[in-house]
Amino acid sequence: MGVECPKSDAGASAAAGSRATLQASALSATRPAQRSGVLIRQKTDLGRRVSHVGAGRCKKAAARPSPPIGSAAAAGGDAAEAEQVQHLLGQLASSEARNQAQVCKVLAKLASQSVVRQEALVTAGALEALVAVIASRAEALEVQLPAFLAVYAICERNGRSTAHLLAIHSIEVLVKAMLTWPGSQELQEIACKVLHGASTSEGGKYRAHIAAAGALEATLKAMASHQAVASVQEAGCCALRELAAYEAANQDAVVNQGGIQVVLRAMQAHPDVPQLQVVGCGVLRNVTASNTDHQEMVLARGGVQVILDALKAHVANVEVQWAGLWALFCLGVHNVELARELHAHGAAQQVVAGLEQHRGEARVQEAGCWVLKVLAEQLASGEERTVFMSTVHAILRAMSKHESNETVKKAAGAALRGLAAHDSTGWVKASCLGRCGRLGRSATKHALEVIREDA
Repeated sequence: MGVECPKSDAGASAAAGSRATLQASALSATRPAQRSGVLIRQKTDLGRRVSHVGAGRCKKAAARPSPPIGSAAAAGGDAAEAEQVQHLLGQLASSEARNQAQVCKVLAKLASQSVVRQEALVTAGALEALVAVIASRAEALEVQLPAFLAVYAICERNGRSTAHLLAIHSIEVLVKAMLTWPGSQELQEIACKVLHGASTSEGGKYRAHIAAAGALEATLKAMASHQAVASVQEAGCCALRELAAYEAANQDAVVNQGGIQVVLRAMQAHPDVPQLQVVGCGVLRNVTASNTDHQEMVLARGGVQVILDALKAHVANVEVQWAGLWALFCLGVHNVELARELHAHGAAQQVVAGLEQHRGEARVQEAGCWVLKVLAEQLASGEERTVFMSTVHAILRAMSKHESNETVKKAAGAALRGLAAHDSTGWVKASCLGRCGRLGRSATKHALEVIREDA
């Protein structure tokens, strides 16, 4: 077919500027503090960023300008910070559990300030120290959670930090902690975020290793244990989606371990959470593309209707439409029986609704046209002529609106060609000619050329 549905949605690491220099007051946080803590969740462009802060209300400190790089003040500050970090790591290795937890919080706070600080902590050996603490304090949840948060803060959207985490063979330790504390919502959520980041490292080259370390099992258990918590379900789906991308063995493992049911339950339990619908569709997309057994498994579990429900409930949401339409395409591609089922479920009507709602969104138009290509035979040969005509018009609008976009032109051309090939009435060609004024000369010419290619 000449099209490959998108598998990985990993974002690029975002560079952050240098923040305020480390103050001696930060070290005071290593003293015994109040027990209570606050998890602050903030939306970012690439998901949700989780940072752990001490007791009481969170107040944003005013940033102080750092000395210019290369200046004597900067050099002195760097040396002082390095010494203070080494002091923290020494405390992490030798102090009691309560102090270790406080040190982990300080490290997380430092890492969240800038990419420079993330990488400075990696150079100082912070990841090795944190993984060692997670391994040695397996019985102490009060240490495990802040240690995981510190690991996440050091690696968040930082490819080099994440690659180092993988290089020190940490995944087995992290997975063991997840299996040890299945009831901790916070730990399971942040661990899934770490696994998600790790699975995207260096283009996903470590996906097989991460899965072999038990990450799929641990992620699915986390989701099963916290079905009512949307943030855990979302983090788990993110990890599963990336682990399944381009890895047939991982896709099989997700399906064989009941992953389809877990993902569908998550989407059904939280229908009003659009980002969960996006990542859930992403998992279904990655495990079903051109795999007949997996496609039929999703169908048997009611997955077609779950995807359609997500598209209908979030018709105004571009991300949901994009993800849901690609999931439908991957479900039906190269599978005539599944295409018939999609058509019987009314998939074409929902696709047209999405295309109509997002006429200006090229990626929605592309994905929707590919779904209509999959449904072309059923649409052209079916008795519902109104649906057939609406799909032709939607495709022609996409061609006209995005005539300079090659991906949309390719998808729309394939859909139009498929409809014309099965149209015994000649209605597709007549529509192209009849809409010549609206389409414009260039788009009309392209549409007619596409139809003639099939003649």
